[in-house]
Amino acid sequence: MIVIISCGASKRSVRAPAWKLYTGTYFKAMFSCARKWASRREDIYILSAKYGLVQMDRVLPPYDTRIASPDAVTIQEVRDQAEQFGLMDSQDIILLGGKDYVSVLKAVFPSAKAPLQDMKIGGMGKQMQVMKRWAR
Repeated sequence: MIVIISCGASKRSVRAPAWKLYTGTYFKAMFSCARKWASRREDIYILSAKYGLVQMDRVLPPYDTRIASPDAVTIQEVRDQAEQFGLMDSQDIILLGGKDYVSVLKAVFPSAKAPLQDMKIGGMGKQMQVMKRWAR
């Protein structure tokens, strides 16, 4: 299973591997779920608003770009990266993140599951509670 999670607004102030760069509680909840659901560490990807799909260990500098920003990664760029990573033929993909991030990913992976949106779990606080249960 492939799990793709969105990046987070809270970041370290220095370069770090992607999984360590994002420091917010929402990101940590998504990452905990991803680690539980993905059978291998290599099956977890992060959608960075600035850099697109990145593997967990890719070192990134801190940045201040949101997915709706003019300088954000485009759907086509994410699609090209997914092809480079060999993800386009994956049958079992789970997407976790806010609705704007998931909408970009759904444009690339229309058959992927997005449980937070599919179950209409609204609000970041409620989503974090649910993800904490899922990660147990």
